[in-house]
Amino acid sequence: LIFIIMVLLMVSFLIGFQGISMLFKPKPQGERLVGESPDFTIDYNQLNNAKSDLNLLQTMSRGFGFTEQGMAFNLLTSSNEKGADAPLVYLLLLEQAKQQGIGGTDREIDKAIHDMNRVGFSWEQLATYLREGKGQVTERRLRGILGRWLMVFKSYKDANIVSAPSNEQ
Repeated sequence: LIFIIMVLLMVSFLIGFQGISMLFKPKPQGERLVGESPDFTIDYNQLNNAKSDLNLLQTMSRGFGFTEQGMAFNLLTSSNEKGADAPLVYLLLLEQAKQQGIGGTDREIDKAIHDMNRVGFSWEQLATYLREGKGQVTERRLRGILGRWLMVFKSYKDANIVSAPSNEQ
């Protein structure tokens, strides 16, 4: 009995109070799981990044216009009354696109920027505004967000979730 007590005391001194408290403390919010499947997991950190992506995409959505891409974005962000499901849906579609090997290439991003500028949306003005006024968002990050959106949009399109009305008669 004395030997067991001595071992417990030695272990408690070696681990210390902080080590013992870490065993009983829950994981920080950024590491907590939101959901998982056999193929991937989603945690709060990823969900917060998706919310950030969608906020910046909302800023540039005017550049999508009334195209198939604009309709897809509107459908995604209006998935319920307050759009609370949108980040999760966005993440799921992004994971699906990654699994399918769908990517947003630099050429596609450049074309999307060109299309946005063509409908009167100034990409340069947006990039300058975000770089200087909204938390130092770099153009590289902005292009990454647009690239991820293109992946999600392609996944949407491949699933035939949205289709634009035809101009042909």
